[in-house]
Amino acid sequence: MKKILIYCFLFTIACLNNGIIECTCTKDERLQFIRAGYSKVEIESICNENNANTHEYQPTRVKTNQLGKKNTTDTKIAKIYVVKSGDTLSKIARRELGNIHAWIQIYRENKHILKDADRIYTGQRLRIPKFTSHVKSKIDKTCKLVTGNNYLPFTDEKLPERGMFTEIVNKIFLNMNKKTDIEFWSWKYGFDATLEGEFDATFPYLKNEERLKTFYYSKPVYKMFILPFVLKDNPIKYKKLNDLKGLSVCRPEGYYTHDLKPLIDNDAIVLKRPKELDTCFHMLLQKEVDVVPVNEFTGKGAVHRLKLDNRIKALENYVSIETLHVIFPKNNSDSRMLQHDFDQELMKLENSGRLKQLKSRHLKHFFDTLYK
Repeated sequence: MKKILIYCFLFTIACLNNGIIECTCTKDERLQFIRAGYSKVEIESICNENNANTHEYQPTRVKTNQLGKKNTTDTKIAKIYVVKSGDTLSKIARRELGNIHAWIQIYRENKHILKDADRIYTGQRLRIPKFTSHVKSKIDKTCKLVTGNNYLPFTDEKLPERGMFTEIVNKIFLNMNKKTDIEFWSWKYGFDATLEGEFDATFPYLKNEERLKTFYYSKPVYKMFILPFVLKDNPIKYKKLNDLKGLSVCRPEGYYTHDLKPLIDNDAIVLKRPKELDTCFHMLLQKEVDVVPVNEFTGKGAVHRLKLDNRIKALENYVSIETLHVIFPKNNSDSRMLQHDFDQELMKLENSGRLKQLKSRHLKHFFDTLYK
């Protein structure tokens, strides 16, 4: 802390010695930049670039060249913007240029002071470039998305708004000023078609190492509990993953197993993998397996559909928590931008409380329909 205070003192002296009448960063702002890893040169660039008002470009001192002539202002710069609390580049781009996708232009114009597009700080002075038409054209693009059926309550053409996840994704893309064309394909073909460039994104998917090689992942849209389903008359005492040691576990083919990997690698469980989840529950009834760990919605839906509510139950303690995402193919040059903008709008939807309300509405419909 002592070193930081000395640094700030020297920095203030430097401001005065350089003929800058007023240092435009406060002590707290300079401390924030120092903690964030900015160098002295970068902080000077941020703090002393301009004494402009928030929305107008008004240089406080005019530099002259060696011949005594005034230097002209860069005609590509429309104004200087002072970052406020809660700002993001996308938010600034929408407010100042009328298009959230112009954040890329703002980032490029300020790369000399921005280490990362997601790291901007209150008090920073950003050069806002003049609007260019090639950015504006991106608004009119329709994004083609694909998902699949029978993933309640998240996606299904028969669900209200075609499912919780579908409604969330559609709302977010609309907030991004993007029209959407959402198609329902078989899961495998939709996934493959997205990789081949037929679609801009697909959803919802859990993270795994293989997909991370070819897809960018959005921030988590939904956190899902993986619960152990057991026989009511033969309950298993379960609190943590190691409590499954020595048991026979059923997880269908095509389902992930990364949450069970520590037990599988040490041969601590017997893993059985039939083709269908229903088969797992029938095996549980016959006591051919001890537990069926699956997400709470798929599990409870299957148990109720098979009319086994009086014989099978889900335990309270979860096996794992898995997150669901929208995934964007890395071979699409627009994917990184789409993923960034999606994450920004997702955060705004969550912070507003509307995301929670939307989820609650779909969950109520799911359970009301399940147990009506």
